[in-house]
Parts: sequence; structure tokens; C-alpha cells
Amino acid sequence: MPLPSTGRLNREHPFIIEDLKDPNKPKSALGYIVRALDRRRKAGVRPFTMMSSDNLPNNGHVVHAVVIELAGMIDPELQAWIEKEVTFPAP
Repeated sequence: MPLPSTGRLNREHPFIIEDLKDPNKPKSALGYIVRALDRRRKAGVRPFTMMSSDNLPNNGHVVHAVVIELAGMIDPELQAWIEKEVTFPAP
């Protein structure tokens, strides 16, 4: 859940708070993305590409920033893996 004015993760959103309490039972779309990437990492499966399906300029960069931020709050090793392995195309 990015904050529209900053493009940063809204750490006070109730779903993000729940995602941080139990990352294995995500409530937010971002939590599901981070969980899915973590499962792929642990299974030794290549990650998927995070392709934005809307036409907002630079949205791939925003999605990258908030996924990385949430992953880092859950597990710094997961964050590093996502930064290295996952692509976030931005039209």
C-alpha cells in the first residue's frame, strides 16, 4: 500500500501491520507478492517478473520500492534476493 504523495510504503496501513505480524498469512496485495517471492526463493525456483498492469508512468519503480521496503522489514535476506533476482519493468 504505497502512499500516493510519496510512493513509499504506508507502514501504518492496517493490512501492512498485519502482514508484518504474520508474513505467512498476508492481508495486502504487497504482502501476497512478498510471500510468493519468498516461497519461490526457498523452493529454489526462479522469481516472476513484477509487471505493472496499469499505465501509470514509472509505476514499476514505485512497485519495486514498496516491495523491497516490505521485504526488508520481514527478512533482509529476502530483500537482498529480490533486489538481485526480480525485475520490475517500468514503461
